[in-house]
Amino acid sequence: SKEVWVKDYQAMMSMADVKIFDFKVYPGKIEGDKARVPNVLESQDRYVNTLGLTEHELYTLVREDGAWKVDSQILLEPAEIAKWIPSKPNSAAPPPPSH
Repeated sequence: SKEVWVKDYQAMMSMADVKIFDFKVYPGKIEGDKARVPNVLESQDRYVNTLGLTEHELYTLVREDGAWKVDSQILLEPAEIAKWIPSKPNSAAPPPPSH
């Protein structure tokens, strides 16, 4: 159930001493009943990100009964970051060259 999941997740985050300093969610790309949503996370924890490195994440959401739900989350490889996350937040892409 949702309540059990929340309690388990809170216990896990507390045990790992997770600290979230900041995050930025970028516009997602929808393809049918799936969406991919990039995120930049500034956090630190006791086990995985002990140095507090910036993490570039990609969430996959699925539409169920009209609502979007998180299906999975991965860390983006360095070569994939530019594909999903603009270099400057809220910046428009430059216009294509005119010929």
